[in-house]
Amino acid sequence: MQDEGYSVGEVTRLVKRRRRLIATTFFLFTALSIVVAYSLETLYRSSGAIVIELPEVAGQFLPGTYQTPDREQSIARINDDVMTRENLSTIIETHNLYPLLRGSGDPGTVVPEFRDHFELDLLQADDDPRKKYSGDVMGFIISYYHHDAETARNVTRDIVELFLEGNRKRRQDAYIDTAEALSREAEEIRNTVSNLESQLANFKTANPGALPEDRTYNRQIVERKERDLSQLDREIRSLQERKTLLQSQLAQTEPWATIIGPDGEAVAASTDRLQQLQSEYLRLIGIYNPNHPDVTRVRREIDSLTGGTANPALRKALEAEVTSKQLALADARLQYGSNHPDVRNLQRSIAALEEQLALSPEGTSDLPPPNNPTYVNLEVQLKSLDIELAAQQRDRRGLQAETSQLDEDIQVAPEVERRYLELTRDLDIARRQYEDTMSRRMAVDRAGALEASDLAERYVLTRAPSMPYKPAFPNRPLIIIIGLFLGVTLGMAAGILAEAFDDSIRSTRDMRAIIGAPPIAAIPLIQTTVEARALVHSRRRLALAVGAVTIAVAIYVQLQRSGVI
Repeated sequence: MQDEGYSVGEVTRLVKRRRRLIATTFFLFTALSIVVAYSLETLYRSSGAIVIELPEVAGQFLPGTYQTPDREQSIARINDDVMTRENLSTIIETHNLYPLLRGSGDPGTVVPEFRDHFELDLLQADDDPRKKYSGDVMGFIISYYHHDAETARNVTRDIVELFLEGNRKRRQDAYIDTAEALSREAEEIRNTVSNLESQLANFKTANPGALPEDRTYNRQIVERKERDLSQLDREIRSLQERKTLLQSQLAQTEPWATIIGPDGEAVAASTDRLQQLQSEYLRLIGIYNPNHPDVTRVRREIDSLTGGTANPALRKALEAEVTSKQLALADARLQYGSNHPDVRNLQRSIAALEEQLALSPEGTSDLPPPNNPTYVNLEVQLKSLDIELAAQQRDRRGLQAETSQLDEDIQVAPEVERRYLELTRDLDIARRQYEDTMSRRMAVDRAGALEASDLAERYVLTRAPSMPYKPAFPNRPLIIIIGLFLGVTLGMAAGILAEAFDDSIRSTRDMRAIIGAPPIAAIPLIQTTVEARALVHSRRRLALAVGAVTIAVAIYVQLQRSGVI
């Protein structure tokens, strides 16, 4: 039935027909919005703005100061630290907040109500050209709502002080905790350094001369010892040659001087022949076997000349020959191998001479001491040479021992160096760690001092909480405007719905839609006197109802403003 659209006139007639419903709906929603607007509790809002200020001094002049990387997270943590049940209970009790809700009970019971009236809004840097990146948090606003303006201001001041003090305490605690942690770490590293230094000292004590720092010195010492040893070998060889010469001269010298007989003439001695036989014997014993016929013959002749008694000269000559052969054998071993014929011949000669030396009897104490000055002089020189030779050999043994020790130190030097480098590397790392930790510890101390003197990043109160003069809640004009809008909108909707569900025929359009053809004529509505009088009475009753409701709403609003209800 409503296939065609409505004209302006038809809409006007619709509004006129449904004016009571539209007016009633509009009036009800308007009155309801006024009642709601003045029924809500009046709350005053007091706010304080805190801005995070960076130090005006350049960062390089404030080393170690802490710059908060995530300010939003930092503000949230301070909020958690400040807005505790204990702090809020103290504020509630100080300002006697929510007395009807808490009665005489614990102030902590109304902490949730307090939190509902508290707001924290972040200040972004979108409109601040000094900030490098838009969206950075540059501060925050603390707000508190209360029905009394002065109480709202005082409570907001207390909360702002808590936030400022909480920030200072949190940052100071952070510096103190960091300093204590670094002190503990430095103490542990210092103990490690002391332990490594003790290990290194013990290692140096246990490996003298084998350390890497002694390598060049050891090589120089070894070279010098080798030169000294070569010099000693030459001196010993020279002394042994002199000894051999003296022993040969001693063997060819008669121990006793020429004897003068009773008749005053010298008794002829066979020393010349004996010396010749001894020289021949030494030559043969170095070439042939002791049982060789030539050796045996010369030995019998010597025994016949000496009478079979001990011959000190022969024994000394044997000793000298053994020493000379041993020197020759040492030189031959250095030049040739151990299987060389010359080496073998010298070994056989030394063995034969030592065998004859063992068979040669030592001189007895029954013989008179030598009285030949030449013999005695040679014997004294020989003894002095023996003493000097013993001293040189003793020095040589000492040099050999020192050289052997140095060689051992050089041989173990690679392993010692590896362990030494491990210890020194660990010690260097520990020392660097200790220096770095102490540097950070000192930086934290300096940063804490700067923080205490407000030279670092800090919270600054840029807008102190003030006395609010206008309620922040509710926004009554906005609520009433919304009520008016809803009244008009819902009133028109109600009229349209009522018209849509009404089957009455009110115009030629409705008739044409029903019968499919235009009507012949249209008779207008004829109002009787009774109907006119009833309409007047109805309008009066509506006016009285509207007036009564309006008066009631006005009285309610006045009572709300005066605080009676």
